[in-house]
Amino acid sequence: MTSINAYDQAYIAGHRARMAEQMATYQALRLAALGPAQDGEADVLDLAFNAFEHDVFANLVLVLDRLFDERVQGREGGAIDEVRRLSAALLDNDRVRMDAAGFDRLQKAFFAEVESRCARP
Repeated sequence: MTSINAYDQAYIAGHRARMAEQMATYQALRLAALGPAQDGEADVLDLAFNAFEHDVFANLVLVLDRLFDERVQGREGGAIDEVRRLSAALLDNDRVRMDAAGFDRLQKAFFAEVESRCARP
C-alpha cells in the first residue's frame, strides 16, 4: 500500500466538520430522548444510551483511522498512534469503552496532529 505523506487541507477540514456534525447529532438525539441531565437519576433509557454511546464512539474511532489509514505512522504516544492502537484493539474484538467526551478530546487531538504533520502547505 502506498503511504500518503500529505493531505489537502480541504480533505482534513471536511472530515473534521463531519466528525463535529456527528458529535452534535448524537448530543441532540441524547437531549431529545433524555432531556436535561438530572442528578442521581438513572432510568432504563439512560442506561441504554450509556451503553449505546460507547459503541457509537468506538465505531467512530474506526472511521477516523480509515479516513487517514495511508498516512505515515504517528509519533509514539500521539493521537494518531492512539487511534491506530484503539482501532487494532477493536478489530481484535477487544472491548473499547469510548464515551462522547473522550471521543471529542481524541478526535480534536487527532485532527490537530494530522493537520500539523500531514497537511499540504
